[in-house]
Amino acid sequence: MKKYPKIENKINDVLSGEKQKNALDFVEFLHANEFTLKEYNEYGYGWSVEYKDKGIAFVKIPAEEKELWIWSGGVFGTERTDDDEFNNTIWENVVICPQATCPSKRHCGCEEDIGGTIFGIKFDSTCYSPLGFFDPDVKTLETAKKLLLLKCLPTKEPYD
Repeated sequence: MKKYPKIENKINDVLSGEKQKNALDFVEFLHANEFTLKEYNEYGYGWSVEYKDKGIAFVKIPAEEKELWIWSGGVFGTERTDDDEFNNTIWENVVICPQATCPSKRHCGCEEDIGGTIFGIKFDSTCYSPLGFFDPDVKTLETAKKLLLLKCLPTKEPYD
């Protein structure tokens, strides 16, 4: 069985400066909130973020990009939250499919368009992991953290 690097080691090997600091802070948040990271990628740069053995997001740190990527799929709130900044940051990070129109050009490999309502806005063609935070700044990471907590509330049970 192949041994994958710990996410902290990969962050330290690939990222530097503010990107490294932010990524390590995000991983610390995950550990502090009882999320687990499970390696899922044969290339050694992907981790599933799980809560109580249920995957709720993915984290990638591709060396060639020198960035932190956070993908989140499943069901999201169909109503807006009271936090307009949160809502706007979420909507700015919706990943549209098909691959030819993917705004990030770093596509996840979807083969079909999926639509849905994400915090009050209807999207017709989203990726199967409809939120993609690519090289997030501090504000966007705070939104990603809040999203992960919301996906496990109110009972801290993940929903999908």
